[in-house]
Amino acid sequence: ERLRAAIAAALGAARDGSAYAVLVDLLDDPSVAVRLFAVQALGDLGRTEAAGPLTEFALAIDRRIANLSEPELLADVYEASAEIGLETAALRVLTALDPVTATPALVQAARARPLARDSAAGLRLAQAIFERRRIALYGLGYTGAAEAFTVVRGDDGLGDPDPRLRAVAVRSLGVLGMAGAVDLAVARLRDPSAEVRWTAASVLGRLADRAAVAPLSAALGDPVAEVRRQAALGLGYLGDERARAALEAAAAGDADDAVRAAAAYALTLL
Repeated sequence: ERLRAAIAAALGAARDGSAYAVLVDLLDDPSVAVRLFAVQALGDLGRTEAAGPLTEFALAIDRRIANLSEPELLADVYEASAEIGLETAALRVLTALDPVTATPALVQAARARPLARDSAAGLRLAQAIFERRRIALYGLGYTGAAEAFTVVRGDDGLGDPDPRLRAVAVRSLGVLGMAGAVDLAVARLRDPSAEVRWTAASVLGRLADRAAVAPLSAALGDPVAEVRRQAALGLGYLGDERARAALEAAAAGDADDAVRAAAAYALTLL
């Protein structure tokens, strides 16, 4: 097993195109370690044709995990977590190689799976699934797919109870930039999580829709400095004179040095 893993790693590091077929075959190896090295080596090769087999690889793992009950997963939590980690590694590589081809795998991996967190095994499994979903939601932003937008804006994205996942979903919403993204991001300026609010403010500055001027100006009054800083920068990127008074007030009177500096810089962009 160690030898096969070392071979997979060496093939990827060598960036030898002739190794491609061998690495794809190693995706079916019985060893988790060998399969992980094969995934990483395919990423190192950088060949976009690897997106097809890697997508099927990720989907196959997802189906296996989905077909197991929670007691079955917890009975061998180390193996289950390792399998989910393999899927996550494949999703990372796919996001870099060819997220469009990977759309089905990213969509499937972003789906929530409620689990009890009343044991160490349950927490370990939940963390593995969280990381898989985080990477999937991030990757969906680069697919340009309507299906991705549906997932990101839905209960598995903006509606997820975990604020860390909502923040990633807001970011992907901005990268996708589809119709309706501005209204959805504006709504997240009122999210209970500060991280979600400052991500929404950052996204609105880059979506280049001046309908965001008023809500971003209001966000200059947020109790969290980073939200105010991102709101100030967002207003600068929008370049709308209607923001001048609010930015001047922030540049002169905000209690936080970084917010005042951001507002002063934003004024130079108007």
